[in-house]
Amino acid sequence: MADPFSRLLFAPFAPAFSRPLENLRTVLAAAGSNVDSLLHLRIYVRGELEDHMESLVPILASFLGSSHPAVTGIGVASLASKATLVEVEAVAKADSIVSPRVVA
Repeated sequence: MADPFSRLLFAPFAPAFSRPLENLRTVLAAAGSNVDSLLHLRIYVRGELEDHMESLVPILASFLGSSHPAVTGIGVASLASKATLVEVEAVAKADSIVSPRVVA
């Protein structure tokens, strides 16, 4: 469990984790899918994963609902930018292949 100083230090983690999950929900919906089709989530967290578990677990549980994909959490030294605290990678099943729209 993180000490009080760590909680202050990592306070922005909750919104930083919620945003990519909502973006994932949007992408799934655009593909005609939903959270129930998720097969695997890979969550990359800047720093030690253990320091963020207290924030991560309830947010992830709320997002997934009754869906139970495989989930891997990975603590990393750096991500896309210094401001990035978390990245989410997902694999979902598709009922049909959706072709990208080409705009001429």
